[in-house]
Amino acid sequence: MIQNGIKPKRSFIDPFYKPEYKGSYYLSVQLGRDALYVAVLDLKNNTYLALEEYIFEGLQNVFQLKSEFERCVKSSSLLQAQFEKVNIGIINEYNSVVPDAFYDEEKREDYFEIIQGKQEGYLISDQKLINLNARNIFAIPQILKEAIIVSFPNASINHAFTSLIDGLALKYKQIEGDNIVLHIQYSHFEFLYFKDGLLQYFNSFNYTTAEDFIYYTLFVFEQLGINTEKIDVEILGEIDQDSSIHNLLFKYVRNVSFGGRPKVLNYSTALDPFSRNYYYNLFQQFLCV
Repeated sequence: MIQNGIKPKRSFIDPFYKPEYKGSYYLSVQLGRDALYVAVLDLKNNTYLALEEYIFEGLQNVFQLKSEFERCVKSSSLLQAQFEKVNIGIINEYNSVVPDAFYDEEKREDYFEIIQGKQEGYLISDQKLINLNARNIFAIPQILKEAIIVSFPNASINHAFTSLIDGLALKYKQIEGDNIVLHIQYSHFEFLYFKDGLLQYFNSFNYTTAEDFIYYTLFVFEQLGINTEKIDVEILGEIDQDSSIHNLLFKYVRNVSFGGRPKVLNYSTALDPFSRNYYYNLFQQFLCV
């Protein structure tokens, strides 16, 4: 667990980033039980100038996550700066996608509870998925939302998977055939399946080992009737080409490639040290909220 004097696992800050220029900066944050991601976008030229990543280990509940978030805010010079806008995406498995044709706002909690079950102490909300004609219904722990508002009173608080789903739905909208995206982070990954440009399947899985990861991945392949020899798989997220997960996946799936950052934005050379598949969803968040 993180102790006092928190230090980020990764920190990249462009020399041209000036925190006193608060009117031109947009802060994107993504917070989950295993990590906190922070990125600063210069709105004048649509360029990301700074990034920090904090890793959490051994957290058992949302109370501990709240505590670690508060410690990060106190420790990070980026999070203590002032911004034109702040957007915070919560990473958890409590979300469900409902097509607009079936959506009724008055039944939002009913939809969620049918799929996810009743979650005590959580606030249920939803976001529009513009490129899917659907809604992402999600739940956020109330105590976590309250803690965020204390630190960022004017922040927009949403679910991190909204930007992931909507951004990839736009990317694959005009692509024919079967395509899979695996968005991989430290203790969970998201499986998205597109057929002729339409999202057919989305789910998030927790994993501990590479063997866990490949088990869930191949299980979904089997359930969807997908041929691992013919499907194209794109990998995004915090994973390297020499990782045990990639090596194991490559044994079972023929066509695997690493994706890149959203192309419509610019990136400081300070961010060059890490692979371009890293932090896709963090960068994408600005475009989908």
